[in-house]
Amino acid sequence: MTSPHHNPNNNLGYVGLAKELLRDVGSDLRYLVGAVGTGGTLCGTVKELRRLGSKVVSIGVEPAGSIIFGGSPHQHWQTGAGAPAGFCVGPNVDHSLIDEELTVADVDAFATARIVARRTGFLVGGTAGMAIYVALRGLVANR
Repeated sequence: MTSPHHNPNNNLGYVGLAKELLRDVGSDLRYLVGAVGTGGTLCGTVKELRRLGSKVVSIGVEPAGSIIFGGSPHQHWQTGAGAPAGFCVGPNVDHSLIDEELTVADVDAFATARIVARRTGFLVGGTAGMAIYVALRGLVANR
């Protein structure tokens, strides 16, 4: 078993993604919104971006009911993210790398995923719907 919540190589796997983002977006990269889950993608990417000099603001998202941010546990239907009551959150979730921690209700995540599918043809799941929901709310709020 690879134990992605505790395996430091999980986070290291996203060093290349950070470099790719900087190459493709450059210094205009202001925000990175992503599901937290094991911590690998979001924390690994943000750590490398900052090591390379980026001042990116990271926004971690989790399903409402996940304990990763210390909230009250309850059932959620999103898969790929979220931790139930009693789950041992591993060291790959580095809260010092997450500037803003937000939770999203299942209904908002799945409704967003459906809208994306209808309007673009891209089929995304609840976890991506959750991140897109937060990103779109941020765009609207910062007009």
